[in-house]
Amino acid sequence: APSETLTDDDLIGSVAVETSFTLSDRFNTVKGVYVSDAQSNEVVEFPEVTIASAVTRDNGNTLKREIKLPFSSDTFQCQRIAHKMVQLSGQQQTIVLPTNVKGLRVRCGDRVNVTIEELGWTNKIFRCIDWAFAAGSQIGVNLTLREDSSTAYADMDSTAYTSVDGAGVINAGFPGVPAPSGLTANLIRG
Repeated sequence: APSETLTDDDLIGSVAVETSFTLSDRFNTVKGVYVSDAQSNEVVEFPEVTIASAVTRDNGNTLKREIKLPFSSDTFQCQRIAHKMVQLSGQQQTIVLPTNVKGLRVRCGDRVNVTIEELGWTNKIFRCIDWAFAAGSQIGVNLTLREDSSTAYADMDSTAYTSVDGAGVINAGFPGVPAPSGLTANLIRG
């Protein structure tokens, strides 16, 4: 739950709003490596995680991010982290909120309600990602906040996890590529 509520009354300057990430900072697919307990602590790749709605959000373009998870030890844990990263990448609206001393109550990681009439926000939830003392004649804090939603933390369905069996066979989770249908093969002898 949000730890603080900030309103127009707490502002000491203009709010800077960034509506989305630049293309170089966007991603909807995550792949990477981890140290596998099951494979004698070898560095191995975990299955790529893509969220179809995030690809749609990015105009059908697959945008990949590669990560290293040296402190994760199994493929399911890595896929879960990757899934959360893609979900959170949809929370793109970022604001810099110049507040009075009430902003000192907010720490990085805290969630806050923001109500600003001019922007049409009533208790819009943001998460604090940075803060700095405000420069100028008024004492205050510039809070850098990113929009946040509890839906961005939902776990993936258990059938969505991809696994690899002992023989190295990949059992793709959903969404996967459907099996081809309607194919025929002709043997041509030459």
